[in-house]
Amino acid sequence: MRKFTKQHRLNLSESLKQTFLNGRTIPNKNFVEVDCLNCKKQFESPYWKIRQSKGKFCSKKCYLIYNYKKIKKCICKNCRKDFSIKLNDFNRGRGKFCSQDCAQKFMKKENHPNFKERKQKICPICKTEFLLPPGRFKKRITCSKTCYKIHLSDKMSGDKSNLWKGGLSFFPYPPKFNNSLKNRIRMRDKVCRLCGIKTEYRLCVHHINYDKNNLHSSNLISLCKICHIKTNNHREFWKGYFYERRNKAEDKSLEIPKVYAEYLYDEAVGSLDFGLSGCPAH
Repeated sequence: MRKFTKQHRLNLSESLKQTFLNGRTIPNKNFVEVDCLNCKKQFESPYWKIRQSKGKFCSKKCYLIYNYKKIKKCICKNCRKDFSIKLNDFNRGRGKFCSQDCAQKFMKKENHPNFKERKQKICPICKTEFLLPPGRFKKRITCSKTCYKIHLSDKMSGDKSNLWKGGLSFFPYPPKFNNSLKNRIRMRDKVCRLCGIKTEYRLCVHHINYDKNNLHSSNLISLCKICHIKTNNHREFWKGYFYERRNKAEDKSLEIPKVYAEYLYDEAVGSLDFGLSGCPAH
């Protein structure tokens, strides 16, 4: 460390005293006399402030009085209250609202510059009238989400759906398809025969050829809930996929596929002829 002499310490203390002149804590002792812009009174301002175009006022009171002349009084368009704003901000197009909340309330609906007249429409479900902008008049059908769900259920249910199979889901399962048969299939497979996962919940028993009356053990496999939902669509593909896996097994039971079925699905979804002609009759 550098060692200071006595004389150097005395000079340093005198310079520090000057930094606290007029309540300023500035590590620079060079001051310049300047005239205040408001009261025209001379005062000492540090040189570094003048270089930064500061130090033009002798006190904060003079600063506020001088800048008050540059304030513009305005009236809020929403709440009609008087408020003041800087002249520079007023020249930039501001000063229309006293707060952001008033601006948001005023710019809703008809006062918005991009507002377009709404058209009336009648909900086909609850028969209530509601307003819509022109861009959404054709797309939107119902007045709310609850009505839209009812509309979809009416539109996509029964023979109107693209997955309609003649009402097979309404036919009951045979009495032999009971819990004892299901548990026997679950104990045989132990895991999901599509993804190979072990779940804490019960596995679903799936019919390979989607025939409820075919209760042969070779036609029943165990699937988890996620895989069972996947097999509801593209049924011809899943028939061929499970038949091919079964024919490869020696004991006529399905093996756990080494490759996940989605990989094969991407390859075979274009052509659903998955070798069904060679499948055994069930």
